[in-house]
Amino acid sequence: MDLLEVRRRRGRRIVIAVVVVLLLIGGGVLGAGWYYSGQLLDPSNERPGHPDTVLGIGRSADKPTVVLAESASTVMPGRWGL
Repeated sequence: MDLLEVRRRRGRRIVIAVVVVLLLIGGGVLGAGWYYSGQLLDPSNERPGHPDTVLGIGRSADKPTVVLAESASTVMPGRWGL
């Protein structure tokens, strides 16, 4: 074996090792994302984010409305979606 062939083999091994490490890291990131997305979407893990209560529902044909109890969140100006 000459020196050039030894360097080529070493270079191939390094490239293969880097590719394997990147695949393992990528698989780990994908696996963690899959696991935590399931945790976020599981209804048993739900925490109430807004304790506002509905006081009534407006029955106007052109502009339906929902009436909420007054709180720090509901008195903020702007248009909000439910």
